Amino acid sequence: MRLSTIRRAAFAATALLLVYAASAQASVPHTVERGETLWSIAAASNLTTRTLAAANGLSPDSNVVIGSTINVPSVSEGATALGRAGITGGTAAPASTQATSASPVGDATTGGTVGPSGVGSIASQHGVPPALAAAIAHQESGFNNTMVSPAGARGVMQVLPGTFDYVDRVLGAGPHDPSSPQQNTRAGVIFLRQLLRETGGDQSAAVASYYQGPTSVRQNGLLPETQRYVANVMALKQRYGG
Repeated sequence: MRLSTIRRAAFAATALLLVYAASAQASVPHTVERGETLWSIAAASNLTTRTLAAANGLSPDSNVVIGSTINVPSVSEGATALGRAGITGGTAAPASTQATSASPVGDATTGGTVGPSGVGSIASQHGVPPALAAAIAHQESGFNNTMVSPAGARGVMQVLPGTFDYVDRVLGAGPHDPSSPQQNTRAGVIFLRQLLRETGGDQSAAVASYYQGPTSVRQNGLLPETQRYVANVMALKQRYGG
């Protein structure tokens, strides 16, 4: 068995264990591994980032350190932690987030999700590296099209309303239905393709622009959170054959 296969199997097993732990009565410690973020641990545990952060006394945008321990709470413990922090609602992540993000193999499209192979297929059709697109989808939503951010970014690729408009009107690639997993993925992939063109094929620079916005990157350089985002995506890319 290849090392990559072993790692993927281990990741899937870990994710399933975390989901079970999150539904149990007591929290379970999780040792942070390379490439993981607070978000990815929360998604694998079927929790929201703010729930996991509150349960550990952290800010939702906090960094996690390789080798450190994050306590994965049960749903009830997470709700209690949110209450103590003065946050209401949204303890659990949307259904199927863990299942699709845990495994790079499986159904291309199932309900409100597009799996890694589905994202890769759409990316290939539009000349975008499949592993890069899959890594962004993993980082952004765990491949779940029901996710909506406080800023209004939605779907598998967490596309903002303004980005949908840019892809549809300026790039002439629309219209896209944000509620469709395939069309959401397609819009994000086409936007990523444009960023790759603008950066001369520099994947790290394109990923930075995807997260921070190309204008902000040009005017302000990479923000610290953008640097962390790029590092996470490039690490995830290796998991998907990049």
